[in-house]
Amino acid sequence: MTVPTSWSVATLSTVTDKPSKRSPSETGRSKVRYVDIGGLEGPVRLLNDAPLIDAKSAPSRCRQVLKTGDTVYSTVRPYLRKMARIGDQLDNEFASTGFAVLRPRPELLPAYLAYFAQSCLFEDQLLPMQKGVSYPAVLDREVRSCRIWYPTLQEQRRIVDFIEDHLAHLDAADASLTLASRRAGTAITSSAARHVNEAALSGRHTSIGREAKLIEYGSSAKASAELSERAIPVLRMGNLQQGDLDWTSLKYLSADHPDATRHLLHRGDLLFNRTNSAELVGKSAVFDDARAAVFASYLIRVRFADTTLPEWANLVINSPQGRAYVRSVLAQQVGQANVNSTKLKAFPLVLPDVREQQDRLAHHLALKTSASRLQQEIQGQKARSTALRRAVLAAAFSGRLTGRSADAEIIEEIAES
Repeated sequence: MTVPTSWSVATLSTVTDKPSKRSPSETGRSKVRYVDIGGLEGPVRLLNDAPLIDAKSAPSRCRQVLKTGDTVYSTVRPYLRKMARIGDQLDNEFASTGFAVLRPRPELLPAYLAYFAQSCLFEDQLLPMQKGVSYPAVLDREVRSCRIWYPTLQEQRRIVDFIEDHLAHLDAADASLTLASRRAGTAITSSAARHVNEAALSGRHTSIGREAKLIEYGSSAKASAELSERAIPVLRMGNLQQGDLDWTSLKYLSADHPDATRHLLHRGDLLFNRTNSAELVGKSAVFDDARAAVFASYLIRVRFADTTLPEWANLVINSPQGRAYVRSVLAQQVGQANVNSTKLKAFPLVLPDVREQQDRLAHHLALKTSASRLQQEIQGQKARSTALRRAVLAAAFSGRLTGRSADAEIIEEIAES
C-alpha cells in the first residue's frame, strides 16, 4: 500500500524494545501471573488478568517480564491471531517465551501499536514467513523485521479514538448476535425436552436395546483422505454435528475392502458417537442418504424395528434427558469419555406409537429448521462484522481517514474488496 508521505516508516525492531527475562522464582514472590498462549482465543484489546501460578514451579517458558502497554503476539500458529495489549494489572507479571513481546518506544502509542499488530497490513508481512506444517511458527526476529508506519502522536491518538469508537459499536452488535444465537439453540433444546417429557405420559418406557434389531461397532480399517474413483466415504465421529450428519470433512475406503460391504450403511441407521470429549460423546445422527457410505469404529450403528422411528430415537438421545443419561454412565480415560454398547443398549427410550412419533418429529423439525436458519443468518452477520473490523483497521492505517462521515464509505469499500 502507499504510505502517506508525512508518516514515518520503520521496522518494529527500531521502534520497540525487548522485555527482560528472568525466572519467577527470583522475584521473591510465592505466586505470579502467567500469560500463556493457550489462554488467548484471539485478539484481546486490553488484557488485565491471567492465571496465578507458583513462582517456584513455573514452566521454563514463563520468563518474559511484562510491562503495561506491551503487545504480546504469539509466534506459534500466528494465523490464530493470539495477541493482546497488556493492562495495568499485569505490570511486572510474566509471559511465555512463545510470544513476541513488543514494548513501544516513545514515538508509538501502545494502543496504536497493538491495533496495527491486529491489522491485515501487519499480517500480510508476517504470515508468509511461517515455517512448519503441524505447528507453523515464526521467529521473534521475524516479527520485529516487519514494518510499521505511523503519524505524529496527536494523529495516532485520533486514529486510536476512531478505531475504538467503531469497534465498540461492533462489539455491541456481536453481543446481540451471540445472544440471539444462544436463544435459538435454547429453543431447539427446549423443544426436544418438551416432546420427550410429553411423550412419557402416553408412551412406553423401554430401552434402545429392547427396540433395536442390530447394534454393532464400525470399521477399524485405515481410511484415506484421498478420493479415488472406487472410494466410499467413511463417516467418523466428527461428522456427527448437532443431531445431523455433516459431510464436509470425509475420509475414504476402497470399495474393494471387505468393510465396504460389512459396514455399509442403510437408510435409517442411527449412528452413535461412543467416544469423544465428555461434551460430545453420546451424540447421534440418522443416516438418510442415497449415496454409499460406511462408518468408523468410534461409532456404533443401531437399526430399529418398525415400531421405532430412528429420527425419534435420535431426538431422545440428543435431548437434555438423553444427555443426562450419557453423563451418568460415561467412563473417562485420559481425557476421552466412552459409552460402550452395553450402556447404549440400556439407554432409556420413551416410545409413543408411530403416529405420535411422526407428529412430534414434524413439530420439532419445523422449529429446528427455523432456529437453524436464524443461526445461519447470524453467522453470516458475524462474518460481516469480522470483515468490518478488519476494514476499520485497514482504513485507520492507510491514512485515508478524514474524520468526516465519508469515513464510513471508505470502510464499506475496503470490507467489500
